[in-house]
Amino acid sequence: MKNDKPFRSSGSNVRSRRGIALVTVLTVVSLTTILVLTFFSLSMSEHRASNLYSNGLQAQQVGEQAINMVIAQIREATTAGRTNAWASQPGAIRRWDRTGSPEFLYKLYSDDVMKTTDHAEPFTDFNQSQNWSSQPAHYVDLNEPVIRGEKVYYPIVHPAAADLPQWPQALGNELDRDGVEGFSYNSEFTEILNDQGLIGQTAAEVANVGGGHLAMPVKWIYQLADGTLGVLDESGSDSYKFMAISGAGTPSEDNQMVARFAFWADDETTKLNLNTAAGGLAWDVPKAGGEMDMSMGRYQPAQKEFQRYPGHPATTHLSPVLAPGVLDIVNDRDAMEMIYEITPRVVGGGSESG
Repeated sequence: MKNDKPFRSSGSNVRSRRGIALVTVLTVVSLTTILVLTFFSLSMSEHRASNLYSNGLQAQQVGEQAINMVIAQIREATTAGRTNAWASQPGAIRRWDRTGSPEFLYKLYSDDVMKTTDHAEPFTDFNQSQNWSSQPAHYVDLNEPVIRGEKVYYPIVHPAAADLPQWPQALGNELDRDGVEGFSYNSEFTEILNDQGLIGQTAAEVANVGGGHLAMPVKWIYQLADGTLGVLDESGSDSYKFMAISGAGTPSEDNQMVARFAFWADDETTKLNLNTAAGGLAWDVPKAGGEMDMSMGRYQPAQKEFQRYPGHPATTHLSPVLAPGVLDIVNDRDAMEMIYEITPRVVGGGSESG
């Protein structure tokens, strides 16, 4: 029998298909949202990593600015020709002309004038009139200590080195028998700062430990976005003026200050390398007369007796540190052998320093 009624789906089947479509769409939308969020999260992470890397490179470049300035100063001071003489010291290089007259002084620390004809300028104290400690935008103390509990940590030099260790009287002289041999600082300047209260409680604590605060103030050098270097004026007003020392840029909204740095370059020609220094009489042929001169040439150094090899770093003496003030310690066989016992690569015995 023929059925003339059209075919119709039931309502439940239609709702089932619609539900499946809705679930499918929601699943696709959820997956798309997750993918988009993951993409943005990865992009933000990469952006942060790129910024950190870029900031690190910028900080490294700023640090290298100080090194490059010191290198430039050293090159200019030491390559002036054979007719000029120069001598280095901590923080400066002095140069003399062919007549022996003082020519230039090249500073190896950050300042607004890096080359001057005033050879006394590096010894001019940052005294009370300059009031450097109240100008943090202009000066920074490179030797500012860090106090942790009862311990004081100085980044460069501890003022107690002028008094400690206290050597026995027999090892020194009346003028310089305490502390590191040859080391001293201006204690009067320290008292002025403490009286004015410019250093604060930290200095008081340090004074009880080491006899006073030993400051090393130098000027901040500011860098603009275009690489121009300069310092701030000391007019004392609330608004500071940028004075360029390298480059021709000026501060502006598009050329802002992006960094500042300060530095001090030391002279390491008088430092002792504890890995190589020992001390002894280097072997050589006699140049004059006397028992010491004859013995120095008669007894050749033994194998690994590096302290007697001419020109070897081991010929640098440790005695100024271990026994300051004893000028003829090389004639004391037992004292020299005791020094060789604590050196890592130098052996005693052999020719026994001649």
